[in-house]
Amino acid sequence: VRVVAAGCDLDQVLRDPASPRWHDYSIELCGGTHVPDASRAEAFVVVEETAVAKGIRRIEAVTRDHARAARAAGRALGARLDHLERQASDRARADDDDDDDLADAVKQLRADLDAAVCSAALKPRLRARLDDLGKTLVARQKRRRARLVALAAGRLADAADAAAPTADRLVIDLGPGVDAKAAATMANNLHASHPALALLAVSRQDTGKLLVFASVPGDHPLAGAAPALLKAALQPLNGKGGGKPNFAQGSVNDDQPDLDAAFSAATLFQPE
Repeated sequence: VRVVAAGCDLDQVLRDPASPRWHDYSIELCGGTHVPDASRAEAFVVVEETAVAKGIRRIEAVTRDHARAARAAGRALGARLDHLERQASDRARADDDDDDDLADAVKQLRADLDAAVCSAALKPRLRARLDDLGKTLVARQKRRRARLVALAAGRLADAADAAAPTADRLVIDLGPGVDAKAAATMANNLHASHPALALLAVSRQDTGKLLVFASVPGDHPLAGAAPALLKAALQPLNGKGGGKPNFAQGSVNDDQPDLDAAFSAATLFQPE
């Protein structure tokens, strides 16, 4: 074990070890130095820095082949992030906001970065870029969901206008992207504009599920039968659901469900 002094002469310290002036310097017990000079390390990378106690930091570093491997790992992670950023930029220019695969890739890269042995100085820079990319993708996903809901609302309004003169219900595939909250809002809007129409609708979700929901106005002949209408539609799909008398919802796996059978059951449904 050696005594190493930083900022002062160790011989002077040893001549007067009790002097309070040494309190201004770092004088430590050291198990090294392990090489005659720094060039023998060949390569050097700090891979971790942590707080040991107040005002005290601990660093871990690697040398030689381990250091070269840490640098290579950092370059590989940076290259993967470069590729994701280019993909996001290309899709933005192409007005393509279907980013589910990119969001999954960002999540995986974040996990790989956390587990990687690479430069401790590089990691926070890569994390900051990942955070920025993640925020960009979240904002784009929100815009995509809003666009899909707007398209579905337009599709529902057009179908309602066409059905209203003679029909007592509307059975429709709204397309992708309508979640439970949007479904409830769309049903309320439909009943406000077309109070004579009950509704049975489906929408594909990003989760691989198919949302199915039923809604009935309060003064409709099917009033209070939304759960039964939903059950009739879900039975051919082997789905489950439930809800309140005038609004109910359920889901099934979106693996080519027999929507024709479900829609036929909803069209023919009559309360007992």
